[in-house]
Amino acid sequence: MSERARLFVLWTNGDPVTSEKMVFMYTVNSL
Repeated sequence: MSERARLFVLWTNGDPVTSEKMVFMYTVNSL
């Protein structure tokens, strides 16, 4: 993977706890 690789996530849920648990899990596992 190149050093300039980027991942953009659009999250539309207003719950901050859900975003921390789910979005961070998906983004960390995808890199």
